Amino acid sequence: MTSTATTTVAILAAGQAQRFGGGKLDAICAGRRLGEWAILAVEAAGFSPGIVIVPPECPAFPRAHPQWRCVTNHAAKDGIGTSVALAAQTAQHDGAKGLLLMLADMPLLEPAHLRALPGPTAAATRQRDGKPGTPAFFPASLLKALAMMDPAHGAASMLLKQPDLRCYSPASTSLADVDYPMDLKKVAAELL
Repeated sequence: MTSTATTTVAILAAGQAQRFGGGKLDAICAGRRLGEWAILAVEAAGFSPGIVIVPPECPAFPRAHPQWRCVTNHAAKDGIGTSVALAAQTAQHDGAKGLLLMLADMPLLEPAHLRALPGPTAAATRQRDGKPGTPAFFPASLLKALAMMDPAHGAASMLLKQPDLRCYSPASTSLADVDYPMDLKKVAAELL
């Protein structure tokens, strides 16, 4: 059985934040940099510090958590799939029994939801539209395929192919992500 101790957590933080106007993950949200909230949720869930997939111009937020390892995605501009593949490659290299993928711009994630995802098969978060998405868990048996995925696609394309996929529905507010400056104000109000 895969547990929090044998799972590599990868926080994807290499996006360009064009809709936000850049610098999104270092924007202050309820007294912390936005990206820090994902790290805090992981730590509260009982996972060991993992990796943060960052662009060549690394955001500042991971520096407040030096036990987390930054892995630079030099191909980040080619799509989110490059970050997913790099996370899977890193987890394979580290000998992980599984990979928990999550996005750095979702500050309301609940630790209990993150703890529920690791297991013998792939697991995903049921999104508002009913489709599987992140946070998502991939057992070691899927890491090789995930590491070779099409750069234009995110993890959802692989999740949809899993016949034994487990889907979990968190509280609807925990799925809030930050794409625009006005989103930052909304999630900050939830955190305060």
